[in-house]
Amino acid sequence: MSIKFEELANAKPKIQQGGDFNYFDKDMYNRAEILDFIGNEEFISEFFPNGFELNLLYNKDLSKPRKIYQEKQIYNFLKNLEYRWKIIVKNELSEIEYSLNKEEVNEDNIMFNTYKCTSAIFFILPINSNGKYDTVNSHQQVTRIIRKLKLMNIISCIDETYVHNDIGSRSKVYLFNYNALNDYFNYCETELDMKYERKKSVNLDLSSVKSLSSNFRDLQRLYDRIKITNRCKLTKPDNVSVDEFEAYIKLVLNEKYPAAKSVIEHDELYDNCLYQDCKPTADYSIKWNKKYNTVIKIGFREGFSAFTSTSKADRYKYCDNIGLKYNYDVTSSIPRVAYMLKHHVWLPMDIDMYQVYIAKACELSGTDFIWTPKIREFAKREVLPVMFDRHNYKLDRWNAVKDKWEYVEDDYKLAIEYIRKAGEELSGDWNPDLFVAESYIYQQVRKTLEQNGLKVVQCFDEWNFNKPIDKDILDQVVEICATDYCKEFLK
Repeated sequence: MSIKFEELANAKPKIQQGGDFNYFDKDMYNRAEILDFIGNEEFISEFFPNGFELNLLYNKDLSKPRKIYQEKQIYNFLKNLEYRWKIIVKNELSEIEYSLNKEEVNEDNIMFNTYKCTSAIFFILPINSNGKYDTVNSHQQVTRIIRKLKLMNIISCIDETYVHNDIGSRSKVYLFNYNALNDYFNYCETELDMKYERKKSVNLDLSSVKSLSSNFRDLQRLYDRIKITNRCKLTKPDNVSVDEFEAYIKLVLNEKYPAAKSVIEHDELYDNCLYQDCKPTADYSIKWNKKYNTVIKIGFREGFSAFTSTSKADRYKYCDNIGLKYNYDVTSSIPRVAYMLKHHVWLPMDIDMYQVYIAKACELSGTDFIWTPKIREFAKREVLPVMFDRHNYKLDRWNAVKDKWEYVEDDYKLAIEYIRKAGEELSGDWNPDLFVAESYIYQQVRKTLEQNGLKVVQCFDEWNFNKPIDKDILDQVVEICATDYCKEFLK
């Protein structure tokens, strides 16, 4: 049966106006464009009718440990956001120098850009953290923090419409009262003696769980089932604390994934970073179903602080501002790594893996192969979720896209069926542990570039640096690092 790739690729996105969700094609706006907002105190006062002073009346009984913990969480959350602001506005916020250059504001873009004015800044604040922030782990935690920030007079929502933004989070647009924000930082650091520290992983060994003593046997029964996976069911023994259980899980993972342990240890000692904003960090992510005291997902991938949740264009502007004017990235990185894990071969960079997948899907279904930029965008959107979903991928994917794109259901399900078959033939089953290989290889690339005298900032499969290098040489560097990984860890 012939697959209608061209029709699917040319399908238009659905745009729902109003109070539910708005889905926008990324081409419709450029969130990275920094615009000066012609603001004034009268305009801002509409959103902060009580003035710009910090309100701490909301917070009582700080003597209770739980209250202090929550205050620390809010403080870290805001500090983390501040790192992202520095990237988006090129460190101008750190100097608090607000220019009022008369530039025309594009009304179509007003929802999707960061603006600055005399006493406050606009910012798109994610409602669902999606794992992007070091200090919060759930929708409920972010919602609680936002509620308290409103009470403190630090933020005011300027548009109640939810948007699905470019980092995959439900968002509203907020106005931040920068004066109150600085007062809050000062309050936390002087009155509560708080200090912002980025989340760090812990190098584990058996001594980390020696306190478990007789409980260790209960944990050992889970040893074979502990792995990096999207779906697991590891029920915590009643006689073991959450911290002890996670410590044991990480201990086992370090033993089973020596490449991941190497990435974590290197990032812990890494001090060759231009700015803390760009510092790489790595750790295992453990997701719980707290109702049943069960770990349901374990992941791993090296992260890059504030870069994780900024757009590529924002990142380029920031890197250009600090003198890193050259960049290189790996095309179709994740499918390429998945292929390597099965065949122990790193394919040349001039091969587009998304094209390989669509070509194989066409071959398996008897469809004439057609390749266009729009078909590539369709493949890039669908290959990863289709290959990572092990169960009802047809139904799951259809439910995820039916309200976003004007697809014909039967045509769409047929296409992803053969994309799945093509992926299984080309690279086998995909597991989240492929991010271990990706993180290790690309960390080695960064180390190689630095050892050769370059100043480097990395974000996953892309590197920005300060000197021009021939692309063929960089291709060889990546291939050598990938080949070394195969020799050391895929024996």
